[in-house]
Amino acid sequence: MTEWVDASRLDLRRWIRPGDAIVCGQACGEPVTLIEALIAQRHDLGGLSLFLGTSFTGLLQPEHCDAIRVRSMGAIGTLRSLAKAGCLEIVPCHVGRIGSMIKAGEIACDVAFIQVSPADAEGRHSPGVIADYVAAAVAKARVVIAEVSEAVPHTTGDIMLPTEAIHVAIATDRGPATVPPVKIGDLDRTIASH
Repeated sequence: MTEWVDASRLDLRRWIRPGDAIVCGQACGEPVTLIEALIAQRHDLGGLSLFLGTSFTGLLQPEHCDAIRVRSMGAIGTLRSLAKAGCLEIVPCHVGRIGSMIKAGEIACDVAFIQVSPADAEGRHSPGVIADYVAAAVAKARVVIAEVSEAVPHTTGDIMLPTEAIHVAIATDRGPATVPPVKIGDLDRTIASH
């Protein structure tokens, strides 16, 4: 049965054990509220690892690696700052392999942090606009903690998560993470013209 918890009262110590490996939704499926809670509570949780494929939010900073071992398939997006500081562990793989690596235990997953839409009439949640390794993480995790957001579109596809697959749910109104637009310069225009 899913336990609904108010985001302001989320105490991750109830579900996360020292040494746990967390696999987190990535890119536009990054559960911002859960990552903020993890960062704020990191010293109370005991040495953790966090696998995050890509990140565009800029939430994770080098100083957070004092209690969180951050792993990724590459220094993509805002994870570059962690790589430059020498505190990003790279798991060399293609994004298409992450799900099978989670299933095989090559990427450990005790806890899954995901972002989903509210349930539809059949009690199924959609992972929104990204559905890569989320299903593998949910299937492998001892605990699934979901940020359920009204702002996440309910999309159809192969990955629909029944409410029963979610152990802890936090209601938010946060939309999918976005990549901030970049300013196009003369060099960009020159390259594009070719």
